[in-house]
Amino acid sequence: MTQLELKPDNLPLGQEAKPAPSPGKTALVRGLTVVAIVVLSGFLLIQGRNLWLEWNMLQQQVSVAQANPFIGFPDIAPQINHARSPDNWYHHEGKETLLWSRWEKNVGHSWFRFASGDIDKALLVRPSIEVVSRAIDTPVVETDGGTIWKRIPGQSQVVVHNVGGVNCVYPVHVLSKVQVINDVVDDRPLLVTINLLAPMDGAFSIFEANLDGRRVTMASSGYFSNLRPLLYDRGTESLWIEDGDVLKSLAGKYKGQQLTRVAKPVPVTWISWLAEHTRGRLVIGADRSQAIPTE
Repeated sequence: MTQLELKPDNLPLGQEAKPAPSPGKTALVRGLTVVAIVVLSGFLLIQGRNLWLEWNMLQQQVSVAQANPFIGFPDIAPQINHARSPDNWYHHEGKETLLWSRWEKNVGHSWFRFASGDIDKALLVRPSIEVVSRAIDTPVVETDGGTIWKRIPGQSQVVVHNVGGVNCVYPVHVLSKVQVINDVVDDRPLLVTINLLAPMDGAFSIFEANLDGRRVTMASSGYFSNLRPLLYDRGTESLWIEDGDVLKSLAGKYKGQQLTRVAKPVPVTWISWLAEHTRGRLVIGADRSQAIPTE
């Protein structure tokens, strides 16, 4: 028996013969199929790598969380403030310029006031309306050990400054929350600051906080000028910025005055510092029950 050839004359009624696909079309379909398989494989490979990276990052975060148990630095958290700065947050009134400072209940908006032209608006970065860091005015300390001392993870970073033989230790975690620590060691007023926009090895400065025999205390304005934090003093609300080896007043009553920088410490790990020292004065937080100094 010979195989029946399906030709138009012997097809079932109602059916037409379909032309055989051309070799070129078959090659194109095969090529597209191969491309689709390659693309799909690449997608799965990339997604699989991303999932692995995400899983690895999660594992690292878990490890960090396990290596950094609850420490309990008291009263260093920023203050949440839902007040919105006004549209005229920087404006002129006659020969005076007003820069929005803050909003307080039963007080309203407060302003930094200075001579027009003292501060370039174009260099200012406006503060967050949600989070306001609170400077430490009265430090809480532990000396030569204590509850917080024992809780600090070994890899946590600290900056250290020796004052009259006393090793003064400031945790980077605390400084990053408060930005400014007003300290007094052996009746010597000091100002410890951090620039959150600077690399860690150049972010910290310690200044003599004495101006013409009077102690000067500072806080963060929340603004940055030319990527440097703009501070203000508690007494006159003059505005200050780090300039070379000094903290210089740019605007306000103290314009032109300077505080000398006495150290620019580089962070070290807590465990490496402990390996060489057993005694020290560790700032662990703030005593918010004390009144804010006003010079």
